[in-house]
Amino acid sequence: MIKLLFLFFSIQLICEKGICQEMHIDRITVKYVNRNILTIFDINCNEFEKDLKGSIKEKNIEDSLILTNFKQLLKTIKYEKRNGSIDVRNKLYIYYSNKLNPEIICTDGYRKIMLNGRKIRNNKKLIEIVNSWTL
Repeated sequence: MIKLLFLFFSIQLICEKGICQEMHIDRITVKYVNRNILTIFDINCNEFEKDLKGSIKEKNIEDSLILTNFKQLLKTIKYEKRNGSIDVRNKLYIYYSNKLNPEIICTDGYRKIMLNGRKIRNNKKLIEIVNSWTL
């Protein structure tokens, strides 16, 4: 009984600190370049801004309906078993109201996509949406 009470109060304390709150996307910052741009080496996600600094365009997505739909789409992703890198042309920063650091999506501008450094299985809808923001 004591263990059960301890568990209940622990969960209540965690929820009071805001950890149990629903994650809400505040905005998505999209940084992108022409996906057909040629480079002499692959651009990785971490070096995207540094390596392509003169060519990057940027836009913010703040429409609440778009953000809600995007959040639902993120819940459907499945990860590849093998990880690796991709030649990045788009980088998205997903900012949450109750999370200090943003999640990061990188894509090659075609069909390869990563979330926080992990490759995502082919997700046509997610790729279509991201690519539509970079035109």
